[in-house]
Amino acid sequence: MNICDKCNGNPYCSKCRAKIKLRQKRQKLGNIYIAGMENSDGYVKIGYSTKIDHRFAKRKRFTDNPYPITMLAITNGYMWQERELHYQFAESNICGEWFYRSQEILELIVSINAGVNIGALLNKERVEYFLKTCL
Repeated sequence: MNICDKCNGNPYCSKCRAKIKLRQKRQKLGNIYIAGMENSDGYVKIGYSTKIDHRFAKRKRFTDNPYPITMLAITNGYMWQERELHYQFAESNICGEWFYRSQEILELIVSINAGVNIGALLNKERVEYFLKTCL
């Protein structure tokens, strides 16, 4: 499969290089996490990081958020799985990676903390489509 129409996958093409980097990043195992703000209206952040300790320490210290941030759930996963969770919970989305703490998201937190694999919690048809077209 050609990466771009112009160069047929030439590694010196900037458009292809960017797409290759994105594909590599999507395939890198990291952590999917759900963090929440204490004493807030129930907002949670669904995120991905390959350096979770660094990311969480940075969020806790350097945010303008008036509420402390607490890690609610964490599991191994890929960036594309985190994006799929964003799609799955689009109705609860506030802005970017922030979501209302809906009943479905609470169930996700409980499942992750119980050790359920993140792959089992995603929409099977969308995952199959994504794996065929994007990786």
